[in-house]
Amino acid sequence: MALMKAQKDRALLMRGTQPWAAEVLQLREALKMLFNLLEDYAPPWYGEEIHDKAETALMKRNREPLPTAARD
Repeated sequence: MALMKAQKDRALLMRGTQPWAAEVLQLREALKMLFNLLEDYAPPWYGEEIHDKAETALMKRNREPLPTAARD
């Protein structure tokens, strides 16, 4: 399901948006992947405080719309 959403988002970005928008999407996907790795392997330094910060940042980013061309 998430893969389909990522593919749909990428397709939308390729239609008339800012050239850097695809990079933003790639960064979001990479950060989510790193977050999932930290959750799965939980190194000793990965405590609740860092988890909460990362989770909050990811949730905030996911609520914001993807960057698009400037609107008039």
